[in-house]
Parts: sequence; structure tokens; C-alpha cells
Amino acid sequence: MQSKRQTIRWNRVLLLGVAGCWPAVAAPAAVSATPAADAPACSAPACPAAAVEQEITGVITVNRKLTRPSVTAPVSMYQRGTAVELGKEAVEDPLAYERSRVIVYLEGRLPEAAAPAHRATFHMEQQNRRFAPDLLVVPVGATVSFPNMDPIFHNIFSLSKAKEFDLGSYDKGDSRSVTFTKPGIVYVYCHLHPNMEGAIVVAPSRYYAQADASGHFRLPPVPPGEYTVVAWHKAAGFFRKQVTVGPGHDLTADFLIPLPAEDRQKPADSSHAMSHMGGH
Repeated sequence: MQSKRQTIRWNRVLLLGVAGCWPAVAAPAAVSATPAADAPACSAPACPAAAVEQEITGVITVNRKLTRPSVTAPVSMYQRGTAVELGKEAVEDPLAYERSRVIVYLEGRLPEAAAPAHRATFHMEQQNRRFAPDLLVVPVGATVSFPNMDPIFHNIFSLSKAKEFDLGSYDKGDSRSVTFTKPGIVYVYCHLHPNMEGAIVVAPSRYYAQADASGHFRLPPVPPGEYTVVAWHKAAGFFRKQVTVGPGHDLTADFLIPLPAEDRQKPADSSHAMSHMGGH
């Protein structure tokens, strides 16, 4: 009798299945794509490392003074009208000053997103017959304004390959702007005041920095890849190091400026760098 009941029950189940009327059955729990917090994401080399952007840092070492002093008469012999006192560079530690004059940037094949998201405007003022600041680093495509803060006329110009311009003479309160569309070193002068000299480093991308007084610098996070880190000092020239961004690689690029005498005997790439960067 029991065997006959079991046979009837199974026949009923088969009929329900054919009719598409299976009884509701709880579905198995979905397998989460995210591993548990206490479980490893994966074991190498089962899965590749994530493409994480990382910062490139380094230290600039300068062992001696590099910048020549600027010798200029307190008041120009031809100056007319209001006398403007010549501004002086406040230098307490000459080596700290030299370290802070180093610009660092990446060159070569850079990520597609290397261009800045927006075009900021930078400023190089004319104040006390000096450029303030007299060293500026901007990304390619940036615009630099040159406001005149002195009660005298200035006439800002450049003959550099990266950007040649002449802004003409303009008085206090006026400003002229220049957009820099090519990477390079742009030296800036004033037709009316020979002591005035500035430099604008137009970096190929947004990956750039200026070293601080202690010589430390930090570039914005960059995607994994191989890059050339360039350090530039006006009096010492260009210095380069190769860096690989990725797991297990050293992300520091330290520079000794200037190079030791034995290293300077080797063929230098400064002329190549100047032509590549469109230097003066």
C-alpha cells in the first residue's frame, strides 16, 4: 500500500512539472562578486594587480651656490618720473634658495588624461622693477598674466623658441596676458629695465612640481607605466631619471645638482633637452 502511494505521489510531481506548475522553491543565495572583508581578494598570480595611480617623490640635493648675483644700479640712469626702489631677493640660506629653484616634470609618452581639466590663469607681476615670482611653472595651454604693479611703464617680451612675444609698454594697473601652447623654457625680460629677468617653465602636462626649500618635491599621482622625470635648474640645466610606476617599483627620483665632475665629462643631453623643450 505504501509503495503504491509513493508511486502516485511521484506521478503527480511529474505531471505538475510537465504542466509548468512546480511548487515554489527558495532560490539558492546569490554568490557575491565582492569577497568577504576577511577573505583575500585573490592570490597572485591568479588575478592582475589593479591599475592604481601613484605619486612620484624625490629630493633635490644642491651642495653649492649656482645662481650668479644680479648687479644693477639702484636707479636706472634713463629712468624718468617716479623713482622705484629695486626689489631684493630675501635669501637667508643660499642652498635652500637653490633647491627651491628646481622645477620637476614628466616628459615622454604621457597618459591621455595628462592635460589639466581646466585652464587656470597664472600671474607674474612686475613689482619693484622685478618679476614676482621670477620663476613660474605652468602646464602647456596655460595663460599667464603680467600685471604692472609699479608706478612706471614696463614692456615685457620674450625671444624664446617656445614662445616669442612683445607686450608693448603699459602703465600701473594694466595687465597683458600670454597663452603658452608649446612646452619649453621661456625667458622673460623687460625692454625698459635690463635687470628684470624671469623664467616660465611650460611643462608638457599637469604632472609637474617645484621643489621646496628642503629639496623635496611630489608629483601628482600618475597611472602605471614608464616615465622620464626631468629636473631643471636655470644655472645647471636638465637632469633626467627613468621611473616605473607599478607594484614592486621604487617611486623615488632623487637628483644631485650639479653633477660631480666625473659625470660632467660624459656627453650631456642639455642641448638636446633645450631643443626638445624649445629653450632660449
